[in-house]
Amino acid sequence: MSEYREIIEQVFCEVFEQMAFMFGDPVDSEELMTDADEFLVVKMDFHGDLHGEVEMVMEKDLCAEIASNVLGVDVDDEKAHELGTDAAKEMLNVICGQALTEIAGSEPIFNLTVPEIKDVSARKWKKMVADKDYVCFVLDDHPALCRLVLKS
Repeated sequence: MSEYREIIEQVFCEVFEQMAFMFGDPVDSEELMTDADEFLVVKMDFHGDLHGEVEMVMEKDLCAEIASNVLGVDVDDEKAHELGTDAAKEMLNVICGQALTEIAGSEPIFNLTVPEIKDVSARKWKKMVADKDYVCFVLDDHPALCRLVLKS
């Protein structure tokens, strides 16, 4: 992971800025503060010249904000809440594609699985934050994590 850390930092921030008009900064895990108790992990696998998985972890409430920005609707709009998890999945899909292009170039072809999403407890969140494989971000004042795992 450490050799791809800079790529994840760059791609994560660029994708959120360009697609959702949200600004992210990589931070040390000690800088992640949240009172949230509901989190989501969005995960997908990829296969091809390289295979592995990429995942993103965030506060559940952040999904509606992502959808709001992508759709151009108010964050309190029912549509933003209905489509929040889909927006988070799409963000991960783009992050995965761009990270793989940065790592392997544009020639290799990769098959990406459909992103899956599941709830994560606050206790599990704290363990993930402490895991050095995750890159920690502050995304418009919200904490988020992302990691890329290559499998042999």
